[in-house]
Amino acid sequence: MKRLFTTALSLALCAILLLSYTACAVTVKAEDLMEGYTRTAADAGLTADQKSAGQKACLDFAFALFTESLKDESTKNTPNRMISPLSAMMCLALIANGTDGNTKAQMEQTLGLPVGDLDRFLYDYWQNLYSADDCKVALANSVWFRDDADQKLTVRPEFLQSVADWYQAQAYAAPFDASTVKDVNKWCADHTDGMIDHILDKFDPRDMMILINALMFDAKWAEQYEKKDVRDEKFANADGTRSDVKMLRSEEHTFLWGDNFRAFAKYYKGGRYAFVGMLPDEGVDVMDLAASFSGDVWAQTWAQKESREVHAGIPEFSFDFDIRLDDTLKAMGMTDLFDPTFCDLSKAASCEGENLYMGLVEQKTHIELDRNGTKAAAITWGVVPGKGALLEDEPLYIILDRPFVYAIVDTESGSPLFIGVVTELK
Repeated sequence: MKRLFTTALSLALCAILLLSYTACAVTVKAEDLMEGYTRTAADAGLTADQKSAGQKACLDFAFALFTESLKDESTKNTPNRMISPLSAMMCLALIANGTDGNTKAQMEQTLGLPVGDLDRFLYDYWQNLYSADDCKVALANSVWFRDDADQKLTVRPEFLQSVADWYQAQAYAAPFDASTVKDVNKWCADHTDGMIDHILDKFDPRDMMILINALMFDAKWAEQYEKKDVRDEKFANADGTRSDVKMLRSEEHTFLWGDNFRAFAKYYKGGRYAFVGMLPDEGVDVMDLAASFSGDVWAQTWAQKESREVHAGIPEFSFDFDIRLDDTLKAMGMTDLFDPTFCDLSKAASCEGENLYMGLVEQKTHIELDRNGTKAAAITWGVVPGKGALLEDEPLYIILDRPFVYAIVDTESGSPLFIGVVTELK
């Protein structure tokens, strides 16, 4: 099977070695393609202008992805939604390193930066990602290639070096059979603390590659809720019904607002991340509010936040969300990536007699918010087949007891790790 890959690749059988590995290791038939690949890129750091450009690109992409995903017909009847722009951008940047020509140009346009600049920005962001015992945040990447002599697949060493340099990615050659399905699902579970433990049931016989990003968030509130702060209240669902909820009441001190909503921020331990709850004004549809955001609008909203006491309420909630992002990304400009004729993935791999293209990009998310804190996770993967201010003396209440928009943001830049809408709690 090793003749499928260029002689520059050093393939080592992992089946025996993996018996002694930790839970995050692949366990069955996969072969490690990263042996011999270590980071060679220089750590030059980012200038202030490069960091600013990267932050703008992330914000613009985040809210373009969020607002465009709201139009997805397959999820229009799903009451609660959440996407992770950070996980999506990491996965797409990983894919972009394998593209060339117009496919690469379209991805750069949509992602907001040339691939090389995006690599450097995301690497710098990752290296400076805040994480602590009571506020855990982790990213991981992996790439899996079909090990099948009939397909004559050749992996580019330059691609493996690139993902080693910037994305610390694991890469494997695997048979894409039931054992690989098990390995991929286990990889996802291991890197999301078990929150997302299943993305595949089987591989299509034509599938050649799968590229995966995992994001895990598990943080405690900076100011914990006491028993008296947890109240039995009602939530007004979008369909007109009312549900019993546990409402978490607190006094917060960060107020945000826009033309048709008011919001507050509640911080997690360490202060680097915060939950932002956005309540639409009376008469404003929550989906219209969600669709009104852009990178610039959010940047202005975050920049003009002020210190003010807010009587806040957050309902405890938990849900999962799954969305195919193909149509969303096409609408944002990535059309060639999904076209069997025009896609150019030649910098990642080639397959004799076939043109590789992206068959799908999908994301699963999970969130659990309760009196202790918030746990959230995202898996994004792509599969490649062959063929206004209020008066100061007004008491301010923002109780999320009806449909609302929310985000979990990096307080240093305002960039969202997760963005969601809650319209129903039943």
